Amino acid sequence: MSTRDLTVPVAAPAAPWRQRLGTMVPILVLAPSLAASFIYVFVFTLWTLYLSLSSSSLMPTYGFVGLDNYASLWANRRWNIAYTN
Repeated sequence: MSTRDLTVPVAAPAAPWRQRLGTMVPILVLAPSLAASFIYVFVFTLWTLYLSLSSSSLMPTYGFVGLDNYASLWANRRWNIAYTN
């Protein structure tokens, strides 16, 4: 009767570049979508806030007026009715 070695052969450790690639793939896959999300959420939100504090209308002039736009908005009776509805 012959004896067999039933142990699983030990695989050689992965190459260092494969280990780095294995950790970098999720980052590389998620980076474009995270960058696009950052741009579309934060950058455009900040741009809208900047425009709301300027004297901009249909054609932007970018003259800073501060909170005057918000003061006139809250002084408007229609806005208050629409806001409470």
